[in-house]
Amino acid sequence: MFFNSFKGSIFFDIYGHGKPFLLLHGLGGTHDSMIEIAGNLDGFSVILPDLPNHGQSEDIEATMDDISEIFIDLMNYLNYEKFFVGGLSLGSLIAQNMALRYPEKIEKLILISPGIKIDDYAMNTVMTWFDAEDGGASTTFSKEYYEKNKNEILEYNKRFPFDPSRLAGIASDLINFDLTGNKINVSCLSIIGDQDIIFGPRIIQDLKNIYSDCRIEIIKSGHAIHRESPRIASKLIKEFLYE
Repeated sequence: MFFNSFKGSIFFDIYGHGKPFLLLHGLGGTHDSMIEIAGNLDGFSVILPDLPNHGQSEDIEATMDDISEIFIDLMNYLNYEKFFVGGLSLGSLIAQNMALRYPEKIEKLILISPGIKIDDYAMNTVMTWFDAEDGGASTTFSKEYYEKNKNEILEYNKRFPFDPSRLAGIASDLINFDLTGNKINVSCLSIIGDQDIIFGPRIIQDLKNIYSDCRIEIIKSGHAIHRESPRIASKLIKEFLYE
């Protein structure tokens, strides 16, 4: 399905039935990358879009505020007055910006492998992905998981390639986006991999500074929790949303 936003066309799909939950994938991914988590969230209508400049969504020029507005408009289009929102990595930045700008729309917030900003360490790591033979998998998975599943990971990356040039229209604002110093008054759950070298445990204090109510769960995983530990993530999410 497609939604014609004020910036361009956005592809989305819906999995399951129940309370509305908008779930956003990470940099270079598509809605497909979040299906395993969505499939284990019984009792929810999980709306999975392709982010702008990803998958089947149109390439546009947009700020993070624009992208947040696009997804608010999408949920309004689907007749959801309030909803849960979650995001992985880049998706977590967008989800948090939505909660900051539209707190009255967000029931609860789910952050998976979250960041607060794209700092130099994260940027330098991400930049290595584009030239790496494995698409950066060695830095997004835990060492143990990567070594055990390398062939499967490489095959997956061949089936779902990503062209980094597509990011041109959103890259500038993304690089400069920074939630530091803000206060977000939405109850949140943050799921962090103990071996995540992109953001990981080093952002815990930032989360505590931004949120007055944020449960933090550290699990055994790298950055790619959606592929390495999706069932654990789904279990934690359901427990939090059903409280």
